[in-house]
Amino acid sequence: MSRLAPLDLLRDVGTDAGLPLHRFRLNQTAAAHDAVEAGIVGKVLVDVTRHP
Repeated sequence: MSRLAPLDLLRDVGTDAGLPLHRFRLNQTAAAHDAVEAGIVGKVLVDVTRHP
């Protein structure tokens, strides 16, 4: 079983679907958590990939 979400499940999110995406880098996890606790509208995504 794949641990990645099928792409067809990701189509109906984002600003075009009326659900904003808020992206945070891994080192901003505390800020992402604070945003959720503050009631941010939309999906909060934490990017765990390496960045240069």
